Amino acid sequence: MSHETSAAADTLVRVLVVGDDDAVASVAGAVTQGLDSVSLIRERRLPGALARLETVTPHCVVCAFDRGEGGTAIERLRRECESIPILAVADDAVGALEAGATDVVDPADSDPLVIARLERLATDVPEQSSTAISGSLLEGSAAVVWLLGVDGEVAYASPATDGEFGVPPDAIEDRPIEQFVHPDDREAVDETVSAVADRPFGATDRVQVRIGRGDGAWRVVELRISNRLADPNLGGIVVTLFPAIAREPEPDAERVLDRLDEPVFELGDRLELRYANESATELFDRDPEPGITVGSLLPEPIREPVIEELRDHRANEDALEEPTTFVVRSPARERPLGVRVVPSESGAIVQLRALDRTSPSSSGPTAAERTAASVVDALPDGVVVLEDGAVELANAAAVELADDDPLVGRVPAELFDPELAATVRERSRSAPYRWLEPASGRLAVADDRPVDVFVVPLPEDDRTLCVIRDRRRSPAGALATLADAVGAIREVDSESAVRETVAEAALELSGGDVVGLYRSEERALEPIAVATRGSGTASLSAVERAAVPDAVLPDGAGEDADATVHDADALEPFLDETGIRADQVLTVPVGTATLVAATREPMAFDSVDPGPIDVLAGIGAVALEERAAVAELRGCRTDRSSLEATLERRGRLDGIERDLLEASDRETVYRRLCRGTASLSFEDEPIALAWVGTDTSGEDVERRAIAGTEAGDDRLESLADRYVSATAETFSEAEAASVDDPAEDADDSWREHAFEAGIRSVLRVPLRHEGFRYGALVLCSRTPGAFDESTRSGIERLGRVAGAAIDAIETRRALGDDAVTELEFVLREADPLATVAHRVDRPLALRSVVPTEDGGTVFATIPGEDVLENGPDPTRGLGEDVDGLADVRAVGTVGEERLLEFALAGPSIATTVAAHGGVPRSLTPTDDRTRLVLELAGPGDVRAFVDALEREWDLELLARRQRERSPEDALALDATLRERLSERQRQTLEAAYYAGFFEWPRERTGEEIADSLGVSQPTFSRHVRLAQGTVLAVLFEEFGGLE
Repeated sequence: MSHETSAAADTLVRVLVVGDDDAVASVAGAVTQGLDSVSLIRERRLPGALARLETVTPHCVVCAFDRGEGGTAIERLRRECESIPILAVADDAVGALEAGATDVVDPADSDPLVIARLERLATDVPEQSSTAISGSLLEGSAAVVWLLGVDGEVAYASPATDGEFGVPPDAIEDRPIEQFVHPDDREAVDETVSAVADRPFGATDRVQVRIGRGDGAWRVVELRISNRLADPNLGGIVVTLFPAIAREPEPDAERVLDRLDEPVFELGDRLELRYANESATELFDRDPEPGITVGSLLPEPIREPVIEELRDHRANEDALEEPTTFVVRSPARERPLGVRVVPSESGAIVQLRALDRTSPSSSGPTAAERTAASVVDALPDGVVVLEDGAVELANAAAVELADDDPLVGRVPAELFDPELAATVRERSRSAPYRWLEPASGRLAVADDRPVDVFVVPLPEDDRTLCVIRDRRRSPAGALATLADAVGAIREVDSESAVRETVAEAALELSGGDVVGLYRSEERALEPIAVATRGSGTASLSAVERAAVPDAVLPDGAGEDADATVHDADALEPFLDETGIRADQVLTVPVGTATLVAATREPMAFDSVDPGPIDVLAGIGAVALEERAAVAELRGCRTDRSSLEATLERRGRLDGIERDLLEASDRETVYRRLCRGTASLSFEDEPIALAWVGTDTSGEDVERRAIAGTEAGDDRLESLADRYVSATAETFSEAEAASVDDPAEDADDSWREHAFEAGIRSVLRVPLRHEGFRYGALVLCSRTPGAFDESTRSGIERLGRVAGAAIDAIETRRALGDDAVTELEFVLREADPLATVAHRVDRPLALRSVVPTEDGGTVFATIPGEDVLENGPDPTRGLGEDVDGLADVRAVGTVGEERLLEFALAGPSIATTVAAHGGVPRSLTPTDDRTRLVLELAGPGDVRAFVDALEREWDLELLARRQRERSPEDALALDATLRERLSERQRQTLEAAYYAGFFEWPRERTGEEIADSLGVSQPTFSRHVRLAQGTVLAVLFEEFGGLE
């Protein structure tokens, strides 16, 4: 004994022994005698053992294996104690392992072997590999047992495999089980093994499959598959193979069957052999062992045709309920073989017999018989006589229907489609009666044409007369086809379905090989429906109009034209384009389309009555017009509904916009925006939550207002906080952002929280105006994809209106405020005005800035008379080679400083500041950078202003100072003028003043100033006159003149 085993033996081992039979008692005695330190717990009944397990945890359980209606004791013990080893006392090792045993001992095993097994389980000492253990457990089993790994490979095969299947175990081991299973059964095996592997330990399932033998035959077996993956001794899936059960008839019946000269055998559901009489045994190529598929037993000449017919029989549900007879022909056999299949409880009984091709009469036909045969052959309809379920006689018309294929010896299943064949068989077995109503269906031979079959059982010799009539050639058949087409058209709504129905009906009426429906387009005929003979499908190609004769075009033939038959030669270019091979073509207009039927039979359409086809074309045209009108009406209603919904939503959005513009302060704008958007609904689902947040410090977001149907829901308000935490850095981005499926990115905690709270769509819209951002609006909806492009566009507009309203409120407040905010920046990038300041090494005092689309006009002064040259052009060379500067000219002086006009041809920091509502005051060169000083009226949103500048220019805020406005009258006058003058009027007036327009004589003309502002001369004059009038009116009427 190993060191580990000895050490374990020194501790007390608890063993629970369950049962009171002799075998269990013998094991208990052996354990008591063989182990020194053992605590033996005896429970004679299973309920007591289960109760004991609730208070005691043994190292091992010993139990007998016995099968009962409620399951084995081992199965119940395994459910209660999944991790405790169970030693089974059984002579059926496989059954015990499947029930849940960890190891198995035979009642006849010696005491030392029993003690060794028990000691190994109780001390949990690994002695050998899982495969070796499983081999030792399964080696002596008489059953065929395979052990599968989780990958489906056979890790072990018991020795019985060789005896049952003629394949040695080592040829099976380490190979996937699918290699030994019939291809048609592999999916069932894979599904069953996977299902058992996924179920709890001990789960068992069964499946019947075909396993390949060493001699190439297939044998039907039942696989019992058990989950033993958690078993430390097996560690896999146990598969036990049980052979199919042979069915032995009663002795008397067996003697009768064996005396028959004809082979009789019984098959199971998978065509496996269950019984064979002596004649069948002699017929088979090998020993007819039960379970072998019959395809492995039948002789080569008849094997394939018999198996094919048997498979077709099994696939026909109607045939499974009543006896069926069919005929098998083989070039290797001189006489056809009749096969009769009789359903049985477990499958079917098959009887084989040879058939005669000719009548048994040795004497020639009489004159009367010859006359009758001539009359029958002259009939236009096919006539067939059945005897014993097979064709005994067929006239010339019947043979012609079958395309001259021999019919004698065939059964109805070979002549007609399954449903029609079943009807013929049923009527042939009835009392002699002439069925007035024919049975309708299709031929299973030749061209699958539709037929009507009149069935008349004859009063003697078990014979049946069948009259077969081609439905395409009969008025009744044509009428039935038209009635079916009308019924089908009534049931469909789309134009495509109507076209397909018309094409299929035309195929029936014409008897052609293919029918296509073409729509006339500007340059070609486009195929819009196709019907073909048989089960295959076909596609037709478009045809260039140049290749289409006028008679085929709907506008050439006329919508009221009748069906016309054409020779293929006349339509050769058309047929080449379509890809249709035909000898004759039939065309007929169907409304604005053309129906084309083609056949490869010469003169086949000559005998076709065109009347039903014309009627069908008229029905199809009317139906297509109706569907087109309905589709157009439906489209109009959809457009109207969409327009109404859009107008209604547009009206609600307009109302929200008016409310925003009427707000008196920023908080009111936020509240009205939340309430307004929360009132919107999508697919009758209102907005769950709407809230506005503002970026207060670049990192933190403050929630300013909230509304919605679930605004009081703690989960949703918590969602808003999570959203802020996740998107703080991008919360105030200039572009809107939406999320249509929060579950797509579960890594974001707010998305997971949103999905759990039922939110399916989220939209964030910035509130901005001319570069200023006043926060963002966030909407949450429970409707997936609620914010489509139209809705998103409308809400983005609300965001812009809210931004404009807030900007106007801030502007009004700034104009009425005495405080002025002075900001000082350092500019770290090139600017045309800063370049001039560095060139003269003097500060530029900015007097007026007029931004334009292309740049702008700036008036500025430079201190010091020595800065500029004294000559006719003192600014010569000042603006040369300066990017973004179009022109510089001296326009006068202000005090002792020279006043210059700068025409900008690109962006400048001065125009950017003015565009955002600031007043640039100076640009001062400092080393390689430039210091910028500007003013903001009122407290305003300095943070938003600075952010707007930093997004466009590389600059840094150095200082922020507050100061009061000087004199109150000046403040009032300034505020009044800013309120009365439009931005364009103020800019035009400043440009005119600094350009010397009001000097005498004028230093610059109005046309020159208008050109610098980028406007026309009449527009400049109108702005100047309106601005002058406004300034004079304010000065004299509101401020008492110049006193």
